Order: sequence, then C-alpha cells, then structure tokens
Amino acid sequence: MPGTPSTRVGRASGWAVLVAVALVACAGGPDPVTPGPERPGVTLSSTDIQSIALVLRMEDHRAYDAEAFARLVEGGSEEVRRRAVVAAGRIGDTAALPFLLDALASDPSTAVRADAAFALGELGDTSAAVVRALGDAVAGDWTPVRPAQTGVVVEVLAALGKLGTEDARTGVAAALRDAFPARDEQSRRVAAEGLLALWKFGRGPGHLRPAARYLDAPDPELRWRAAYALTRGGDPAASELLLPLLDD
Repeated sequence: MPGTPSTRVGRASGWAVLVAVALVACAGGPDPVTPGPERPGVTLSSTDIQSIALVLRMEDHRAYDAEAFARLVEGGSEEVRRRAVVAAGRIGDTAALPFLLDALASDPSTAVRADAAFALGELGDTSAAVVRALGDAVAGDWTPVRPAQTGVVVEVLAALGKLGTEDARTGVAAALRDAFPARDEQSRRVAAEGLLALWKFGRGPGHLRPAARYLDAPDPELRWRAAYALTRGGDPAASELLLPLLDD
C-alpha cells in the first residue's frame, strides 16, 4: 500500500481494467450503458488504512470474524464499510450472511448497499430469504429508478444471476419488463445488467421473452446483450429470433 493516505481504490482487478481500456479504445468512446468508475479518488485516514489492512488480511486468510467485522462497520467510514462487505462475501463463509443482509437493508450509503448485494452474489447462498432480501433492496418497482439507487439495482440483478434460482429468474425477468423500452439512462443500466444476468438461468418457462423484446431496441448496446442472452440460453428456438440480426 502506498505511503500516502490518498489513494484510488476499487474492486476491479488489473485484468479487468486492461480489458475495459481495450474495449473503450476499440469503440472510440465510453460505453453509454456501463457506469463510470465505482469509486472516485478518496482520502483515507490512518485509521481507515489500518482497518482496510485488517480487512485484506482476513480476506486473504479466508477468515470471517463476526465481531471484527461488526467493529469495522460501526462508525467506520464508507470506504471501510464497502471493503468490509465485499471481503465478507469473498471469504465465502455463510456465517457472514446476517452481516451482509443487515448492510444491504440498513446501511445509509447506497454504495455500501450495492457492494452488499455484490457480496451476497459472491457468497452464493441460494436460500429464499436471500433472494427475497435482494428483491426488498429495490425500492418499489424495478424502474423508474432514482439515480442514486441505480447502482444498488444493478448489483442486485448481477447477484440474482449468480444465484440462479427460479425466484431469482423471476426477479430478473420483472426488472427487464419494467425497464422496457429503456429510453432513459437509469432504465438502460437496469436492462443492460438484467440481460447479462438472464442467460445464466438457462431454459425455463417463458425464458425467451424477457430478452427477445430487446432485440429491436434502438440502443445497439441493449440489442447485443439481448442476442447474447438468447445465444447463451441454449435453446434452438432462439435461432428464429436471432436470424434477423444478421442484417443489423
């Protein structure tokens, strides 16, 4: 860790950054759907740095200590709380479930709640209670979404895709239905993430329709995501829907 208390921090790995840069370079500009950096530059106090070092050590050793994590978030800065919830998910101990559910439901920061949703997807607990909590984290319908809430919704959809249950599929399908036709920025972000989550569920009742309605979307970013979802779904019936896109 650098000696200065001011540093840029983020969840993405170095490879993810390189891929993102390459894609932007090829596209000639930023993806109009993908959000910007998840964390701006932040100034860390010496206490923050010590707390984050502890988080990293526990994550590295895959050791979840409920009391230690509770102390970290109690009065801790937003950055420390974000680091703590992400680490709790990555450690992979289901004992962290109450900690993550509490952060998802009650942390005052939308950034922390979004990271808690991400962490629940990493943890992989597919119980109905977790899927329900993720749905409850979305205020009201999936759209329209207040800008500050969009990051939470996006991470909830990503987590539902990782969990892969039928209840999770229902949530993703509902988000895609509510976001359509995705003309505003927030709805487009919801639809974009929902389409990338959708293919992970494979076949199921009515599984083609949530993505198929986006094949004619004005936004090409949504069209390719819809095509990708249908392709990865593994249903030959999707071929008839995809053939017209050869002339896109």
